[in-house]
Amino acid sequence: MRITVCLEAAVPHLTFVVLLLTLAAKALAGPPYITDDPVPVEYRHWEIYLASLFSEQPQAWTGTGPHLEVNYGAVPNVQLHLIAPLVFYIPGEGPSSYGYGDNELGIKIRFIHDGGWRPQSRKLESRARLD
Repeated sequence: MRITVCLEAAVPHLTFVVLLLTLAAKALAGPPYITDDPVPVEYRHWEIYLASLFSEQPQAWTGTGPHLEVNYGAVPNVQLHLIAPLVFYIPGEGPSSYGYGDNELGIKIRFIHDGGWRPQSRKLESRARLD
């Protein structure tokens, strides 16, 4: 039995597979998310993240580099939250700045659970920035 492969026909398919694998690798992500998870951390559990956020504006770059985010399940369905950032500002012209930013403290309370016809949990969340 002899099998022949036409390279001209295989190139578009191979290109698609390589492109798909390349994009899939870039799609892997983890916290911090721009959107928030409505489910609090489990009771007596911790989530600790070291991350960075970057934003390009018309005349400057801003962001955190890095920031520490700590979440703790203080009581069932309640999460305490702290973000302690190092921030930077790099304008197109003029001096740049880097230093400790504003702390963020928060609490997240889940008051409706998933079930049957209901979508993801509902939550109440409050945050405060400390200068």
